[in-house]
Order: sequence, then C-alpha cells, then structure tokens
Amino acid sequence: MDKEIPIHPLKQAREFMTQGSYHQAVAEYKRVIQATATDIAIYHDIALVYLKYGFKHLALDYLYRCGFVCITCRLLSKAQEILEEMNAIDPLSHYAEALESELSLARQL
Repeated sequence: MDKEIPIHPLKQAREFMTQGSYHQAVAEYKRVIQATATDIAIYHDIALVYLKYGFKHLALDYLYRCGFVCITCRLLSKAQEILEEMNAIDPLSHYAEALESELSLARQL
C-alpha cells in the first residue's frame, strides 16, 4: 500500500514547473513517486516536464509508466488516452508499441 505523503512536495514540484525550474521539478516529482507509486498524475506531470525540456524519449518513458499503472488499476480508458498522447508525440515509439500490447492483453482479460 502506498504511503500517504503531505501535499507540500507535490505543490513544490508544480511550483518549480510553472517557474521553469524543470530540473528541480523532476527531482521533487521523483520524491513524490517514491511514496505514491500508483498516482498516475505524478507520472504524467513528469512526462510533461520532460516534454518541455525537449526530452521526448524520457517523456514517453514516463507516459508508458503512467499507462502501465492505469492498466494495473484497470483504468483501461485512461490507458487508451495515454497511448493516444504517446502516439501524438511519436507514433513509432517502442514505448507506445509496448503500451498498446499491454492494453490489448488487458482487454482480453
């Protein structure tokens, strides 16, 4: 079960992001993930930070993680949204291909 953490680190990460302090934002988000590994919003926020940095590969990695958590939690429509977002970034990404396979398997269960 995930540990409950105070809102402060998450708020701080979002403040860093709006200030353009992306390196600090990612560091804070990663601290939050250690305590709340199933919070899909955190993975998505990190992906957005990496996109702003111009690191598509890392953004796709975190979107994949976000989608995988969605599948694990049986949020298949949300996982589909994440997949579509990934395809909009790079339709040839192996991350998108992997998530599509995972989603396909989950729908068969």
